[in-house]
Amino acid sequence: MRVLLIRPPKYLNGGLDTDTFNYAQPPVGIASISAFLRSKGVDTEVLDLYFEGAGAAKQKLRNISAGLVGVTCISGEHQNALDTAQFVKDNVKPAPFVVLGGPHVTVTKFDELILNSYPFVDFIIREEGEISNFELIEALEGKRDLDSVKGLSFRRNGRYTYNPDRPMLSNLDALPLPDYSFYDFSKNIGGNYDGHFFFRDVKSFKFAPIVSSRGCPNRCQFCSLFWGNNVRMRSAENVVEEIMALMRQFGIRHFSFFDDCFNISLERIEKFCQLVIERRLNISWTAMMRVKPVNSEILKTMNRAGCRGLCFGVESGSNRLLKSIKKNIDTNEITRAFSLAREAGIMSKMLLMVGNMGETAQSIKESQLLIRRCKPTTVGISPLVVLPNSDVYNSLLAKGKMDDTYWFTHSRAPIYTEEHSYDVLRYYRFKLLGSFYVSTKGFFKLLKVFILKFVFLILIKMRIEADSVKAGLHKYPWMRSLLGRFRTVD
Repeated sequence: MRVLLIRPPKYLNGGLDTDTFNYAQPPVGIASISAFLRSKGVDTEVLDLYFEGAGAAKQKLRNISAGLVGVTCISGEHQNALDTAQFVKDNVKPAPFVVLGGPHVTVTKFDELILNSYPFVDFIIREEGEISNFELIEALEGKRDLDSVKGLSFRRNGRYTYNPDRPMLSNLDALPLPDYSFYDFSKNIGGNYDGHFFFRDVKSFKFAPIVSSRGCPNRCQFCSLFWGNNVRMRSAENVVEEIMALMRQFGIRHFSFFDDCFNISLERIEKFCQLVIERRLNISWTAMMRVKPVNSEILKTMNRAGCRGLCFGVESGSNRLLKSIKKNIDTNEITRAFSLAREAGIMSKMLLMVGNMGETAQSIKESQLLIRRCKPTTVGISPLVVLPNSDVYNSLLAKGKMDDTYWFTHSRAPIYTEEHSYDVLRYYRFKLLGSFYVSTKGFFKLLKVFILKFVFLILIKMRIEADSVKAGLHKYPWMRSLLGRFRTVD
């Protein structure tokens, strides 16, 4: 059976949000499933439509030929996946089986809702997809029964059927290295995106993502935790093998680690760094980490092995809020981590949120003080996005403020606005950005943020929604251009 794996276009039914393409990267999950299926002798192809406009994407979809089409489905881009699945079912003859996989369809009850609502979806693979997809193919070829495929949801005689969950893979080294033969690394649309926004002054930046572990031992209030709490780590040798393969095949020299928590094991990091140093790999890399565990020695070793930047998930400068959202860190530990990174010669990025449950004007002030104290190289500030399966989402469900059917009528994940309006959250964001630019002496950016903060404050006091004003101004091309100059990406 021929298999086609698809990353959907950003908008299949119209629209082209080019800003999001600036931050695109190859789909690691699809690359891993493709490699596994090919290792089992399955005729597998990947169709990456993320960069395609609606017309070009539909033309390519009409021309496909496969017995099984797999479409990845992510919360916030779920409608694109459903639109793609429906288009394939309606326009490809003979119609292939369609299977959805990914974080969105793994959420409890979502598989049942989708299968009962969308007849064009035949199967759903929950959680990790490598083995389940292969066994599904075997079942469709008559080599096993559908009931034996763990992690599979489907319809039998029109009725929803749920097979038992598949245990998470314990030995990630047993998986083949991700297959990126379908991806053109040179088409990094933004030209300066390294995965973590550390090298914006570079005109052309070719990088590859690395996922060296799956799972996180923590349970932060806002996290959907797709990989679960059971952490499984690839060996240092296996990670270095992937890096060397990407260097040989694609000429990649920079790598961005996207583990849920890269520094779970400092011993593994030490081993990884020593291998990079011993083999004299001329690479640079960045990673996402918690502020603990960390120490001066490991950071200096990481620097010698090519680590140039670390993103620390901080979320807030308020110890009260950090405790309530279950971050399991405090501001002293945060300050120490940024100080150690600076001493080791590693750039740092502080990831902050505005609008977590319990956010107040006082907690925003505390976040401002933390920014000034830590002096990060850069920041990333966003409102709280409500993700399925998170504690925030489940709390809203329990209060009747949210319903699973939301995802059938909305194409974006919602912003948490139960305590503050979206405009107030944006005002808070500009306050934090202002504190960052003060500490970095970024005068012109500080001026821009000051203007935006002042505008939002006026609109809030006048009870006028900023988006309604923006929609009116966007009718004029010259105004769209002017407003574009005020975009802030930090």
